[in-house]
Amino acid sequence: MKNLLIKSLFLILFLASFINAQEPVNVDDLIKEVLSYNQEFAMSGYSYQMEFTRHKKANFFGTRKLIKRYQAILPSKIPQDHFYKHPLLLVYDSSKNITPKAIVENRNRIVKELEKIENPSEIENTDWQKKDTGGYITLGANKFAIGKQPLKIDITRLLKNSAFSNPKQVEKYGKNLISLDFVSSPEQSLEKSLFYLSSIEGRILIDSFDKRIVEIEGYPKAKKELYKDLAGEEREKFRVFHFQQIKVREGFWFPKQVTLNFMEFPEEFNGLEVKIDFIFTNYQHFTVEIESSEVTSPDNKSEEKENQN
Repeated sequence: MKNLLIKSLFLILFLASFINAQEPVNVDDLIKEVLSYNQEFAMSGYSYQMEFTRHKKANFFGTRKLIKRYQAILPSKIPQDHFYKHPLLLVYDSSKNITPKAIVENRNRIVKELEKIENPSEIENTDWQKKDTGGYITLGANKFAIGKQPLKIDITRLLKNSAFSNPKQVEKYGKNLISLDFVSSPEQSLEKSLFYLSSIEGRILIDSFDKRIVEIEGYPKAKKELYKDLAGEEREKFRVFHFQQIKVREGFWFPKQVTLNFMEFPEEFNGLEVKIDFIFTNYQHFTVEIESSEVTSPDNKSEEKENQN
């Protein structure tokens, strides 16, 4: 009887270890899934708020900070696999005053544009472009904001420009994730605004079930091991690329935060001493017609015009 209990216990432990063993990950197949656009009409009919912040090294000391806040409303009929450069309503700019009248006028213009897009007879003439985005947002900051050159964030291009290794299953943010190390390729030709993609390495976290990217952390090449295990602000200081997504109530994955930060490594990134952040909040899915042109402006009392920090 005692031997039978021991054998049973051993069998239970063996089965438990077998069940919990990590399944092998086919990296090529995984990346194909991550790049597949499986969120049909995902952002259609959503509104959100976005804050853009730029820190740029001043000529002599300190940094210059620029903040812009936007509201966005997307039409409800964006075709699958199409790229639509939707309008953003600027509601705050730390470098200049924006009057309530200007905000309302611009909002009315955007509402009219959306109404036109929602008209089936106008769909053929809408400025939609076929583009392989993988369902990920593409962002940019122009030369005026950066100083020397424009910068662009293109997740699909990053994935296609990288080699992957060390797949493993991890738990983070209360989710079961797949972790991949990546190293970008210096050989592929890149447009100027994406030049940094040839000089970074890091880690990608992918939702095990949805196969959507949850987070990407990128560091200067050959320096990931120096900084990846640092805590909080110290790690952020040396992280040159950061991308995070959240899963909204309807089940879609949308961007939460995107950061490029070359402040600590200008010599490795075209002499740029700049940090840019895009913060996305307040995703709301609307199912009724837009009737109001009213805009709730943010509280700007604590933020004056572009300042020296």
